Amino acid sequence: RNFYSCSDDGLVRCWSVCPLPSNDGGPSSSSSSTSTSSKRSTPHGPLETWRVAGTFKSIDYARSSDYFATASDSAVEIWSPDRSSPVQTHSDLWGSDDTVSIVRYNPAERSLLAMCSADRGIGMFDTRLSSPLRKTVLSMKSNCLEWNPMEPMNFVVG
Repeated sequence: RNFYSCSDDGLVRCWSVCPLPSNDGGPSSSSSSTSTSSKRSTPHGPLETWRVAGTFKSIDYARSSDYFATASDSAVEIWSPDRSSPVQTHSDLWGSDDTVSIVRYNPAERSLLAMCSADRGIGMFDTRLSSPLRKTVLSMKSNCLEWNPMEPMNFVVG
């Protein structure tokens, strides 16, 4: 059982709920053109770390798959724990360069994502498509979005 965290310094980390002792004592690393991934198995450190340019504001996981999504300065990215770079990147956010502050997976429809941005926008994504679905601009800025677990076709924004 693993969980993921993200931070303003551009790091996504994979942590183990039940840490295992280190096997070989040394971290191994690999890199690509857009991100860096390092793996290590220590009792109190992350199992894996990915670094990308920019900062992360939010992270959420798909409950029925291994994928997770991150919200960053100007993109929503879908990640797989098996890759060191995003599987899918949504950087064309309806012509807006504003920061995406929150991203959430729908609890029932595993390919549906919702996000809030700094320009008071709320957007929807379907990960099966290569483009965003819809965006609505509110009269006030929103900093939180949650899907209703009992009625997953509804969400609340605060």
